[in-house]
Amino acid sequence: LTGIWLGNSALDLHLHDTYFVIAHFHLVMGVASMFGMFAGIYHWYPKMYGRFMNNTLAYIHFWVTFAGAYLIFSSHRGSGPMDYVTASALPGRISRLVLPDSSVVWLNAASVIRYPRAFEGDKREVYLQQGEALFEVKHNARQPFMVHAGGLLTRVLGTSFDIKSYRQLSHIQITVASGAIQVSDSSATLGVFTRNQQLDYNRQTRQYEKNTVDAAEALEWKHGMVVLNRASFAEVAVTLESLYGVQIRYGGLHAEDYRYTLSFSERLNLQEVLDIIRGIHNMDYKIENDSVIVSAIK
Repeated sequence: LTGIWLGNSALDLHLHDTYFVIAHFHLVMGVASMFGMFAGIYHWYPKMYGRFMNNTLAYIHFWVTFAGAYLIFSSHRGSGPMDYVTASALPGRISRLVLPDSSVVWLNAASVIRYPRAFEGDKREVYLQQGEALFEVKHNARQPFMVHAGGLLTRVLGTSFDIKSYRQLSHIQITVASGAIQVSDSSATLGVFTRNQQLDYNRQTRQYEKNTVDAAEALEWKHGMVVLNRASFAEVAVTLESLYGVQIRYGGLHAEDYRYTLSFSERLNLQEVLDIIRGIHNMDYKIENDSVIVSAIK
């Protein structure tokens, strides 16, 4: 029973495939023990009672065991949530994925998503493990689409929306481009969000805001443009690290006191982007191998 539960659990863990192996082992050993038990009964019954077991009862035992084993294996194989695909976008690259239901996912640079090879059952579940992704979901009222990201669950029927969930950032942002979504955390439903509405969720305090935004602007990254609006230094750093594969460090104090507003094309190189930021904000930088040290201008 433990193996079956672990194998079918919808946990977003890399050990899920290991759980499947454990579950399969439990099932095989369980069915083997059933066959062994009945084989033992057929062998020892004559020795114990001096006569053979009633043929009708023997046939019933055999076919019940065989049918039970078949049903266990067929139902377990058909559930299929354990066979997952993990896809990622390289730094500086945007990737387009087509899911098994023909829904489309756009992965921003250095983002990672995990999804099953086939959507079975009464729901479609995917896991945004890191980064940002735009979902264009194919409508299916009988099989809702669900995205797990940073402790939040986003449920939709058919719509397009963006989720930004970087481990380095304390906030998760979900922006709706069309349709409607319902978002919840582990304790409550946070609300229903429609076109041009954005959820800003603090994963540390579990506080959130519902804002009205320009969804088209928030999704400019899909077309190779980066748009930051009053972004923290941490968000700027994550953006540059994802695009250029470098490590951004702040050489001064009070990094979170600054807010950065700018837009630029992803075709620009790192130094050109840093020059833009330096021209707008009171900062300087130094590039050392794969690291960028940013400091305030004195």
